[in-house]
Amino acid sequence: MKPPPPETQAIRSKKRQRRDRWLRERERGFASYVLRRGVLAWGVPIALFFIGMQWGEYHHSIGIILLVNILIWLPIGGLFGASTWYARELRYKRCLASKMAHSRTGT
Repeated sequence: MKPPPPETQAIRSKKRQRRDRWLRERERGFASYVLRRGVLAWGVPIALFFIGMQWGEYHHSIGIILLVNILIWLPIGGLFGASTWYARELRYKRCLASKMAHSRTGT
């Protein structure tokens, strides 16, 4: 049997790297992922963006601007993090199921 073409090997290598990254993320846990990838990496920057946008027009009420944006965007960041966790977990489980199916059929 001849080896697969180089582009196939490159794709497999990329998939393996992605899987290994996800396994490391999984080890850290759901809460850590949601906090880091959802709240801190997504919710905080979006909140800061909107605070900056509103600062010029409503600078006299910065406390309310901060409170409203934090109450809106940090939970949304958490939802974003949770949804990406579940999407990545689903993709990982499908990959495992596919590998198991291939190993049973010998392909």
